Amino acid sequence: MKNFTRLAAVAMIVSAAAFTLTSCSCSCTPKGCSTSKKIKITEPTISMPDIDIPDITIPTIDEDDFFGNKETKETQETKGAKVKGTEVEKSYGRYTVSDKWEYAENHSNNTQDFYCPKGETNAVQPNNIFVRYDTCPYSKDQADLFKRAILEQIGMEKHKPDKITSSGSETSKGNILLTFNMSYPEGSITHYYIVGEKEFVLVSEAVYDEDGKDEADEVAKGIIDSFEFN
Repeated sequence: MKNFTRLAAVAMIVSAAAFTLTSCSCSCTPKGCSTSKKIKITEPTISMPDIDIPDITIPTIDEDDFFGNKETKETQETKGAKVKGTEVEKSYGRYTVSDKWEYAENHSNNTQDFYCPKGETNAVQPNNIFVRYDTCPYSKDQADLFKRAILEQIGMEKHKPDKITSSGSETSKGNILLTFNMSYPEGSITHYYIVGEKEFVLVSEAVYDEDGKDEADEVAKGIIDSFEFN
């Protein structure tokens, strides 16, 4: 199971570094990093157009531009569709995970909850999603700055994506949603940031098997559209 979260570990480094203002200086595992150091986030040097929130339009960006769960069965409404699954209640909010996937307890910890297709939690490299809550220095009306900080931090990482595209929208609950699609030789990561008031929830989807991408997208969408902050 050593390779289970190679891309997910990269995702955790990016999310933690960009928004808790720490950058890992060690190798990371699904259980987290052993050491970290403080970094200073400055105004990014990436040239990006101004955008309006929540109707965000962001151009395609490639590497040349910048180097304690309580669960109950419940059905929730999401944009005209019903998602039947497990409702997860956390101290920061609640969301629903499709019955097609299950909680990966051996890869989760007190900062993020991992989910995999049923029967694949012990696979070497299953498609997976983790959900993580954290705080950040950005208010809702600073979502553009938040987006720029994410892009700058991705550009600072050693394991950079081959290509990244980004976009903005709203969830069915009316929360601002920033989406970043990243391609790597071994697969892809999609980061979905549900933006709150100086807080956020990251839903990170790692896909190794393209045959399962549609299902992973569906599960991630169900989590995102069912999510509500407390």
